[in-house]
Amino acid sequence: SKPIFRTKDDITVNEVVKIMVEKIGSLIIGNDKETIGIITERDLVKRMLYEGLDKVKTKAKDIMNNPIL
Repeated sequence: SKPIFRTKDDITVNEVVKIMVEKIGSLIIGNDKETIGIITERDLVKRMLYEGLDKVKTKAKDIMNNPIL
């Protein structure tokens, strides 16, 4: 099993990409008390590349999947 990485929803997608490239294939979004979403590699490809969103201006909360299934 791999460790679970978590971050807040207001970080930029640029920061999300840095974390995911260095460590993992998905990232839990939330805080110490609540999980509000997840971002996967597929989300990054679909939303950032295909839809052409700006990775510096776009926040994690803008591309995360919610609810987590």
